[in-house]
Amino acid sequence: MKTELLYLEDTYQFSGNAKFLEMRENEKGSAVILDKTVFYPQGGGQPTDTGKICSADAIFNVTFVGLDPEGVVWHFGEFEKGLFVEGDEVSLEVHGENRKLYARLHSAGHLIDYALVEMGSDIKMDKGFHFVEGPYVEGFGEVEDLEAFKETIEKKVNEIVEQGLPMQKEVLDEGEVARRGLVAPPGKSVRIVGFGEHVPCGCGGTHVSNSKDVGKVTIRKVARKKDRIKISYAVDA
Repeated sequence: MKTELLYLEDTYQFSGNAKFLEMRENEKGSAVILDKTVFYPQGGGQPTDTGKICSADAIFNVTFVGLDPEGVVWHFGEFEKGLFVEGDEVSLEVHGENRKLYARLHSAGHLIDYALVEMGSDIKMDKGFHFVEGPYVEGFGEVEDLEAFKETIEKKVNEIVEQGLPMQKEVLDEGEVARRGLVAPPGKSVRIVGFGEHVPCGCGGTHVSNSKDVGKVTIRKVARKKDRIKISYAVDA
């Protein structure tokens, strides 16, 4: 049974309720398995949510969340007190400030991709790292003048931020995902996102609701290695 992913509907849902199903273990440690979750499992270049899961008699501190190939979310961590019993109703609480920052960083990466399209660039992004520690996007393409390109794309990204474009989200069945030629990771394969009229892409991450919510984007560095271009960036605190 797949875990219902509540965060897909609302990035800003930091709390919720679920039913405890069981404890599982693997090389990462012990994990809580629920029927649904508001916790984002690390993946797609975005870090894990952390927080607490509580029942009437127990508190579990969540330190890492993962998604397995069957679509089951594993909440790793330790009990602060007590233990859960199968069928317990539990409350979930995500560290909201972290979630908001991760969403801004992830959305900024998508905006850079959008800016490249608007600039008519032939760079095709195929990789993103949206952690606080040195976020970047990377792909194939050519740039002659790296410094001039850095200034141009930073200007274009922030113009898009100021346009206040809504984040479009659409949930598709797996057949429609395949027909549109979209790619997304296991367990997250039926959701596409895109700002404004930008061609959407498969993405299971959390995102801001509007491009203005990203805030000012600084392009820290543009690097070239053979036919690969890496664009490192930051968002205002």
